[in-house]
Amino acid sequence: MVHINLTRLAHDCELHMSEQEVDQIERRHARLDKSTDSILLMTPIFSIISFTFSLTLLAAILYALLGRKIPSRKYSIIVSRTVADIFSSVLIAAASLFANSYSASYMVLALFLYICTFGVIQLTSSHIAVIILRHISVTRPYGFQSICSIRRLSLVAGFTWCLSIMYSAAYAPMTTVIVDPSKEDRVCPFHSCQRPLIITAISIIVISVFTVLSSYGIVVAKMAQIAHSE
Repeated sequence: MVHINLTRLAHDCELHMSEQEVDQIERRHARLDKSTDSILLMTPIFSIISFTFSLTLLAAILYALLGRKIPSRKYSIIVSRTVADIFSSVLIAAASLFANSYSASYMVLALFLYICTFGVIQLTSSHIAVIILRHISVTRPYGFQSICSIRRLSLVAGFTWCLSIMYSAAYAPMTTVIVDPSKEDRVCPFHSCQRPLIITAISIIVISVFTVLSSYGIVVAKMAQIAHSE
């Protein structure tokens, strides 16, 4: 396996380029660094807003649950999803704050990969679980308590977390390459590792969007059928 010294390679390329071409590349890199710095400057702000809103929502839900003002079974998945939002907000804000001018573009790509893996799976599974709960409560109102017990709902919430973490962990080699491109040949080559992971991520996102939209479409059709029959 051949290891490439990126610094030496960049120096050799610079020797074979004109001064005007070098200036154009440096200006392009400067614009890229400026844009990524702007993104990382705004990211913690939105993360803090999301964290505050999610924490307030979680406190309100827990207060209502403890006061028995809302059904615990129907809101258990929402509590799990809100905790995931808090976790994501803290992680994204911390990563954005610790990034510097040299790692800004790499950090943006790493955060985007995190959203496309953990965020997509957590969001899709939570939506599907809420839709199924709503469907059972409407079609089987008398057996809802026994079918959707607290233990089963806890297992469902735990399964969504495990699935999201395992799926995002599968992309750890690609995250390593994004943070340190010099490890590409050793950790995750493009043709045998990066490209299959990218294709899988795109396919999962498409399937997730189609599944959630189809599920909501079925719910709307069911509600229209019930309204028509009534």
